[in-house]
Amino acid sequence: MHKFKSLTGAALCALSMAYMAPAMANMSPVTAEAPDKNLFDMFSNIFGGDENAKPIDPAQLNLAEQAVGKILPDGVLTKIMGDMFDKILGPIANMLPEMSSGEIMTRTGIYDGAVENLDAEKRSQITEILDPARKQRGQKMVETMVPLMTEAMGALEGPMRTGLSRAYARKFSAEQLGEINAFFATPTGSFYASESYALQADPEVMNATFKAMPMLLQKVMASGPDIEAELKKIAEERKLTDLSRKEMKQLAGLLDVSLEKLKEARKFMSELEVDEEAAKAVSDDPAASE
Repeated sequence: MHKFKSLTGAALCALSMAYMAPAMANMSPVTAEAPDKNLFDMFSNIFGGDENAKPIDPAQLNLAEQAVGKILPDGVLTKIMGDMFDKILGPIANMLPEMSSGEIMTRTGIYDGAVENLDAEKRSQITEILDPARKQRGQKMVETMVPLMTEAMGALEGPMRTGLSRAYARKFSAEQLGEINAFFATPTGSFYASESYALQADPEVMNATFKAMPMLLQKVMASGPDIEAELKKIAEERKLTDLSRKEMKQLAGLLDVSLEKLKEARKFMSELEVDEEAAKAVSDDPAASE
């Protein structure tokens, strides 16, 4: 089951990146930030092993490594994920949707109900005018991403094999590991071991999984009102205009900027907020779009 979840997660990640391709293609390498190491450290701590757990016997770990070596041989993850990324990202890049109303408003500076309610045909025509190379850009991103992602997944094989070996060593006894290895030594066992991981990305499995996605998304969307109601019980983020003079001084010190500069930023953000509210009022006024 853990293998199925990891592969499904990777597929969903691939889908997300495909839809993000146009935006990613426009990112400047100067402004693109590297992932926050603290975030990965946090997850590492969450999933870290029990420090008080009994040390794994080297002999038992060796038995587990033999079994895992059959299940996750060198190159299998690279092949599985490479095929998956190619099959998923390629077709999606050719079906990238037209620009959204929000994108069009941002690109044109026209914020009103007419733009917000554009139908798909008009958005498609506008996309051809504002971003005629949208699909080509997405395809180029996919062509670049697939080999890089495949290589990255290949780099994960070693750590995954190590973690899986330790998990097997803790989950199964030495006797059970011996029986598993004996089975894997048979022709049927060897074939099963070599295919068991790859089967999680089999077209039959992936097809059934993606067919179930609408039901999953429906359940997630249905929970929206409940989540929103619970979030409303929590205080919202504070704006610069909500801060006291003492807090402004403290924030300026943390940002290593002068208080005057931070005040200027507060004034600008306040004026921007007023402009946004005015634009929203216009878009909400039916008479304004006539």
